[in-house]
Amino acid sequence: MHRSFIFLILLFTCNVTLAQQQIQFTEHTTWKALLKQARDESKLIIAFTHPTRSGKVPAYYDSVLHDPQVASYLKANFISVVLSLKKEENKTPLAKKMWDVTTTHIYAPMGINHSLFLIYDQDGRLLHIFNNRRKDPAQWLSDLAHYSKPENQYFTQVQVYKKDTGNLAVAKNLYKISERLSYRNHAIHKEIGNFIVTQTPADSLFTPGYANLIYAQLQDPGTKAFEIILNHKDRYQQVDTTEYIDDLLAESIIREYVLKARQKNVMPEESKIDNLFKGTYKNIDYRVIKNMTLISSWLSYGKYATAINRIDSLLNSDLKIQPFAINDWALQILKASGKPSELNKALGWITSLCHQYPDNYIFLETQAHLLYKSRRTQEAVSLIEKIIKLQLPDHLRDHFNKVLEQMKSGRPTW
Repeated sequence: MHRSFIFLILLFTCNVTLAQQQIQFTEHTTWKALLKQARDESKLIIAFTHPTRSGKVPAYYDSVLHDPQVASYLKANFISVVLSLKKEENKTPLAKKMWDVTTTHIYAPMGINHSLFLIYDQDGRLLHIFNNRRKDPAQWLSDLAHYSKPENQYFTQVQVYKKDTGNLAVAKNLYKISERLSYRNHAIHKEIGNFIVTQTPADSLFTPGYANLIYAQLQDPGTKAFEIILNHKDRYQQVDTTEYIDDLLAESIIREYVLKARQKNVMPEESKIDNLFKGTYKNIDYRVIKNMTLISSWLSYGKYATAINRIDSLLNSDLKIQPFAINDWALQILKASGKPSELNKALGWITSLCHQYPDNYIFLETQAHLLYKSRRTQEAVSLIEKIIKLQLPDHLRDHFNKVLEQMKSGRPTW
């Protein structure tokens, strides 16, 4: 009896402590009153957004919000509110005003399916947006402490950058912060990247540490940063692990032309692509990207014979074509064409690929589907049975067993 009494006292004490630590969300007040409270208490404001229609903080927050250390830190440093990024779900005057303030900085529909955390200062300015979903309490505490500091707040640093546009250190810090954000001002991000490239010495710039920044600047031909990268491409051979800098330069230049062609609902022309590279960009090897662009356009417009002839010539040339590009071409013929001659051409490409990569289940599956559509059912079945014997995850094995069943029963597989 005595032990039971002590246990009940301890349990009651723990429950009281937990109740004291739980977060209280501010709802029934005005935006103006909330800012005054933040100033009076020297706190920041944090909004927990939700993608649900319940208007409540999702259940997966519970593990951190009910953690005593997290709750204590939030209560000491923040005023907490709940906000929906779906305008119509914000019912209170406070939530409606916060929605207006927030969407002047971010495009709200982008965040509808995510749970974002928004930090505001005592003047109502949005300081930072971050995604902290499903992190443990220790990570929560670390991130909250990190984003509470002005030097780590995106929108604070934007203002610092605008006041001192010649400061390379500020620009680099802001670019680093914005790289971690899913929701940012892309115009400012591009401007900062261009500034960093133009102000950083080539010896420091053309190193792997700047790979992502360089890749981003290659999306905008005609800028100073693009011209610097173009003039120094011999010093930085590989931007990432899959694409060479000539391909990226060519892709960026051709992309603009293709977008204009699509707006006019016309197909890209080879001669016009060639003309793009006769002037400023004459030192770029653009042949692979040009051909891939044209082949994609021909296939989308149903010009299969034209596309097939060009693919055949490419595969017999000295140009290096990525294996997955060949597989994609074969797949497009498989989906769209019913002509035996065209299916046979695609089968030839993929069969050659399978000889080079005999255990690649992606290429083998494409070959099997082409065989099946060409009425060579037994060969297709044998190939799927071969794939099933490979080392595969369970979900892929289930997929191929389903395909095998479809082929054996004569049902369509594509």
